Amino acid sequence: MELEQLDEAWCFTGGVGYSHENRFEVQTKDYFEFFLDEEVMFLEESRDCEFKSPLDFSSVNEIRVLIDNKIMEYVVSFLNSNGGSIFFGISDKKIVKGLELSYKDRDEIALSINSKIRDRLEPKISVEYHKIRWHSVKDKDKNDIDNLFILEVEIKKPFDPLAIYFDRGKTLYIKTDTGRQKYTKPADMVSIIMKRAMENGVFINHSLKNKKDN
Repeated sequence: MELEQLDEAWCFTGGVGYSHENRFEVQTKDYFEFFLDEEVMFLEESRDCEFKSPLDFSSVNEIRVLIDNKIMEYVVSFLNSNGGSIFFGISDKKIVKGLELSYKDRDEIALSINSKIRDRLEPKISVEYHKIRWHSVKDKDKNDIDNLFILEVEIKKPFDPLAIYFDRGKTLYIKTDTGRQKYTKPADMVSIIMKRAMENGVFINHSLKNKKDN
């Protein structure tokens, strides 16, 4: 029980909403089964899910370029929405292609993702906000295919509903059902911030009341 309370306190101070149900969901996600060249039936692109796949799943360079170009767009857009996951190695048509990567390649890509989130995201977030998973890709006989994986980067829903996140402090992304919207003009950003404040008026009033009471 004490360990659960400590875990809950750690998640709370890191800015991440906590529930025992969420913990169970994280565990079950590790058991997703992906089959090569088959359609994913349990996922679909939406506000909390996105698929990206390189043209050549065996080209390490192409895989890295794709992840480098897209990761921050979706980290920021999920943070500015309600959280979610981006899956690299699944086509827009929901077909599993995978990413052919060695252990060394996977380790370097994970380090690169962590580095980008740490260095480019403003405001900064706790490491508890995101999770990197490598799901094995299986053949039709349910055997794991050597060095073929789906990369999932999960972004948790921010604890603060008023927070607005930016890439390098200059670009704002918002997740949509079909992808993400990009904002770079100050006027557009102000509109997004004002809209967020109006939508969370109850939260603001509650925070002000607590501040006054204390």
